[in-house]
Amino acid sequence: MTNPSTHKACSPPHPRPLWRGGGDVDSHGRLHILLSTSLGERVMLATHGVDLISKVFTTLTTTTANEIATMVTRAIIEWEPRVSVDNVVVSESFLDGWVAISIDYTVR
Repeated sequence: MTNPSTHKACSPPHPRPLWRGGGDVDSHGRLHILLSTSLGERVMLATHGVDLISKVFTTLTTTTANEIATMVTRAIIEWEPRVSVDNVVVSESFLDGWVAISIDYTVR
């Protein structure tokens, strides 16, 4: 068994998510798929994904940032059992209209 490795993921403005840390490429891919899938998009797995689309035209307030962080955390806990979420931070991006989602996690 390998030691757990710690990772950090950031959402765009980069064309692809920016993954920091070494380790499990499979977890990176699975998290990318999970976070880019809308709820209900997979017919046989209706609860797989995150309902980020519901926040697209919402003003980024502290409450909205906390709701997004909670949605991301719950989706990872439910659908990616090999990943332990350490921290999720949602903030304004340097690009107007973008939101930065930073995820610190450990692969078990």
